[in-house]
Amino acid sequence: MLVGTGNGTFAWSGPNGFSSTVQNPNVGAAGTYNLVVTGANGCTSDASTEVTQDAEVPGATAQGGVLNCNVSSIMLVGTGNGTFAWSGPNGFSSTVQNPNVGAAGTYNLVVTGANGCTSDASTEVTQDAEVPGATAQGGVLNCNVSSIMLVGTGNGTFAWSGPNGFSSTVQNPNVGAAGIYNLVVTGTNGCTSNASTEVTLDEQTPGATAQGGVLNCNVSSIMLVGTGNGTFAWSGPNGFSSTVQNPNVGAAGIYNLVVTGTNGCTSNASAAGTYNLVVTGANGCTSDASTEVTQDAEVPGATAQGGVLNCNVSSIMLVGTGNGTFAWSGPNGFSSTVQNPNVGAAGIYNLVVTGTNGCTSNASTEVTLDEQTPGATAQGGVLNCNVSSIMLVGTGNGTFAWSGPNGFSSTVQNPNVGAAGIYNLVVTGTNGCTSNASTEVTLDEQTPGATAQGGVLNCNVSSIMLVGTGNGTFAWSGPNGFSSTMQNPNVGAAGTYNVVTGANGCTSDASTEVTQDAEVPGATAQGGVLNCNVSSIMLVGTGNGTFAWSGPNGFSSTVQNPNVGAAGTYNLVVTGANGCTSDASTEVT
Repeated sequence: MLVGTGNGTFAWSGPNGFSSTVQNPNVGAAGTYNLVVTGANGCTSDASTEVTQDAEVPGATAQGGVLNCNVSSIMLVGTGNGTFAWSGPNGFSSTVQNPNVGAAGTYNLVVTGANGCTSDASTEVTQDAEVPGATAQGGVLNCNVSSIMLVGTGNGTFAWSGPNGFSSTVQNPNVGAAGIYNLVVTGTNGCTSNASTEVTLDEQTPGATAQGGVLNCNVSSIMLVGTGNGTFAWSGPNGFSSTVQNPNVGAAGIYNLVVTGTNGCTSNASAAGTYNLVVTGANGCTSDASTEVTQDAEVPGATAQGGVLNCNVSSIMLVGTGNGTFAWSGPNGFSSTVQNPNVGAAGIYNLVVTGTNGCTSNASTEVTLDEQTPGATAQGGVLNCNVSSIMLVGTGNGTFAWSGPNGFSSTVQNPNVGAAGIYNLVVTGTNGCTSNASTEVTLDEQTPGATAQGGVLNCNVSSIMLVGTGNGTFAWSGPNGFSSTMQNPNVGAAGTYNVVTGANGCTSDASTEVTQDAEVPGATAQGGVLNCNVSSIMLVGTGNGTFAWSGPNGFSSTVQNPNVGAAGTYNLVVTGANGCTSDASTEVT
């Protein structure tokens, strides 16, 4: 229904020549509809509207499945846009989109869209219930056949069960026990099929017996007697073999009898000692019997044991064992009938033991000589004023015993010692042999004999060379912190100078004085008065040294008390033996 509004008369037009003067006409075609409203005053007003067509179907699909012995229910899968309505076999109906069903057949789905349009689909649920058809086959176990292959047939997987908890998923398993075996074959559809079979055991024994006898020095041949139901096979020493039921034998040893039944089963027996007979029946089963064949040919079982001679062991007791009399032979023509003789020479010793039955048994042993010395060496060293202890170095293969000055002894391989002298080493090997070595530890404690010589400084001598003597290095010390490692250093200060010398760590001290002679000679001068009566005056000079006068008119003199005849000032310089000077002057008036 188109809905028009306005104040006037209505005129509609639309698709397919539609026209109407009804205000709200009903239409059934999609398209554009135009409305003209004409007022009472003749004025018009236009409007238009759209009628659309929604006829889209909801697109139904349906999916079923397969029922089998494992799957009793299938979920139908429906798709589409709308509501769902299922129908199917046995009056089935459902409005669930994906309902579960348990019956085979055709299922129909109708999907109704929101626009009222519908879509149909259908699907099949099929039934697979075919059984896999199991069969089982066993067999017979006997003494030859210890394992049977079960044969299973069928279409699917296999599950066997049987005696003693047996189980297997192999189609044709091997089994070794008699009993009922059950087979379950499971098909791919989950359906199963059962079968069973029997494995039987034929174990009747053939009843073997065996009889031997006694071989000795008088009886050299015995007839072995074998009984049983089957064939016989004997074997024995020296490659003996026989298929005779009762063979004669003449050698000591173990004889084996195999009786083979018609069923392929065997029975074993042995002779020379206890003979065991096993008779094997046709079914492979065995029967046991035994008899005793004794042999008096026992060898006396000789063994021989020697030993090792060394620096401590000069004699070894040979040890012989066996049941009978003993005869030893060895190096240097040695022979003895004593069971355990003492020997002192290295070499191979042979023993023959003779039993009371005349049988003999041989053995040999070796006596070896281990006299290797352990190879001692010893090394000492030098003690001096710096080294008060030396490690003695000993080598060798064995234990160590040192001895030395002042009752020194030690079992240490490399002992420390502090005294000079000869040290002796004895190395004792494990074989008791010894090896000696000695070494010396010397003492170097000679002092280097230091002497020192100084000198005198004076007004002429400002530096003195110290003279040091001795054997070694020099270390001087003196006034004002003076130090020097020179043998003969120069010094310029008075005082006591000490020198220490040493080469081997020992030191020697000496000291010397450097004195200072700076005493002035104490000059004085005395003149006099010249007058008409006195035309010459003796100048008087005093002091400790040499004299040098100077005066007027170029006067000079080295005389202590010169005579002068001219008035003026006279100067005196007195120079002492140490080079120091003293001045004085006087007037002659």
